[in-house]
Amino acid sequence: MTDRNVLRNQIIGLISVIGILVALIWVVRWVWSAFSALPDTIAISIITAAATVITSTVAVVLARYLQRKRELEAQHIESKIPIYEDFIRQLFAIFYSESGEKDGGLSKNSSVADNDEIVKFLRKWHVQLVLWGGPEVIIAYDRWRNELSATSNSPRASAVWSTVDLLFAIRRELGHNDKKVEKITFVSLMLQNPKLFMEMYQENPNITLAEIAEVEAKILKK
Repeated sequence: MTDRNVLRNQIIGLISVIGILVALIWVVRWVWSAFSALPDTIAISIITAAATVITSTVAVVLARYLQRKRELEAQHIESKIPIYEDFIRQLFAIFYSESGEKDGGLSKNSSVADNDEIVKFLRKWHVQLVLWGGPEVIIAYDRWRNELSATSNSPRASAVWSTVDLLFAIRRELGHNDKKVEKITFVSLMLQNPKLFMEMYQENPNITLAEIAEVEAKILKK
């Protein structure tokens, strides 16, 4: 029964399309015949006037459409800003070390938040980014999340680079042009000692952030 209904609907649709095409052809032929019967000067004047009206109407409609589209995009971006701002604030809390402070439930007593805090952080922002993130941001976020969970104890230092990629994706979605901004710039903003990070990462790309934090803590105690 279902197959018969589908076939019937397809036939009705095909007949409708053929009917519309036949009607269109008939209208075009009628208009052409009407214009052919007119003197050339009158026909040209009518065509010119019609073309002017149509062109003006299309231009106005297109301009309003583009303006409305830009307004909606601006409103959409404006709605995303506080969400991404909160996300980045908590994201930075993973890397910063500011004793005794709390931000969004993430401890800052060490250079890297523990796994439980990272899991809570990810669970909260899965929903936010699925709802608000563009395709590029969602892909960058997924790569960053996988990088954080690649090891059981502490994320590898390479997670910093996937974090930077995520920040770039967010900024591009908000309309920023970062052609002149290098990745190391964001690394400097995230880490207290980017020079130490770069030295240890270049020496051992598989080193974890916890291991770097231990070395950093020893340096600070001196």
